[in-house]
Amino acid sequence: MSGRIALVKLTDPRVPQTLFAQIANNAAAAGAVAVLFVSSTENGTAVKGTIPAANILPADGQYLISILPGGANADPANGTMSTFPIRINPFFGTVFVGQMAAFSSRGPVQGYGQVKPDVSAPGVNVLAAMPPASTLGALVGGNYGRISGTSMATPHTTGAAALVRQAHPDWSPDFVRTALINTATNMRDASGAPKADGASADAVNDQGGGLIDVYHAIKAKALMGVAGDGISQPSILASHSFAEVPVVNNRVTSTQSVAVTIQDLSGQGGTYNLAAVANRDTQLNGIGISVSPSSVSLPAGARQRLTRTSRSTATSFATLTPPRSTAIR
Repeated sequence: MSGRIALVKLTDPRVPQTLFAQIANNAAAAGAVAVLFVSSTENGTAVKGTIPAANILPADGQYLISILPGGANADPANGTMSTFPIRINPFFGTVFVGQMAAFSSRGPVQGYGQVKPDVSAPGVNVLAAMPPASTLGALVGGNYGRISGTSMATPHTTGAAALVRQAHPDWSPDFVRTALINTATNMRDASGAPKADGASADAVNDQGGGLIDVYHAIKAKALMGVAGDGISQPSILASHSFAEVPVVNNRVTSTQSVAVTIQDLSGQGGTYNLAAVANRDTQLNGIGISVSPSSVSLPAGARQRLTRTSRSTATSFATLTPPRSTAIR
């Protein structure tokens, strides 16, 4: 393999699964300058190795195998090699892909009636510190590696909460959470533009309130959510689920309402125009959501309640969880 790119595919199910980093290291020991590993799924995860390495989709791997001398019948044991030119480009830039990862946790939370997740944050291929004595540190080598999962989105959100708390040391955890949810947006593209509300937006059970926006959370002029006693319920919670609604075979309109509170934080008051958007099945025939009144003028430091209502005349839906009701800019 000296000076060549190794194409690796696990073909014998009796062979124990090998960690991707170890595959790369084995290829490097054989003289390879890079590795292409044919993933067994559509969502392979690459881990830093001693040489450039990447997962490729099964279909792409099969194409590369087909152009080997002998095609699909090529015998790797005989040192089958291809002269097909392949270049692995080094990745130095930062490209943000505004979509939910397939492995991201989804909601709601069974038994608690809460909409989950609260918010979303970057969590795919994040370059993070790894103690050399840890399992990942020992496998990858060095102090840093690219990691994916909730383990990355959580520290992003924790850091965001810390920055909000630094700017507003008098805010309670309920205020910080509500501000992050209120000011989050639908998933955004590389230019920062969020997806339009409606059927094209990610479901609230996928993204929660949306992608966090630390700047606007710190600059929030008001909070909006369902007010509680601050003991058994949060003092203000920027999401609400109507849970299961018995609408199967209905012959009348089912109506569910919840009181939502807007609280001024700026000390200046202001006027807020209110509207409801369909981000999770509420665009379907027979289901509708509304908010009343459509405009609220708050005096400085004041709180005001409004009503969020969900109506259904559908005959084939057993549950109804409207989208987030609380986005303030």
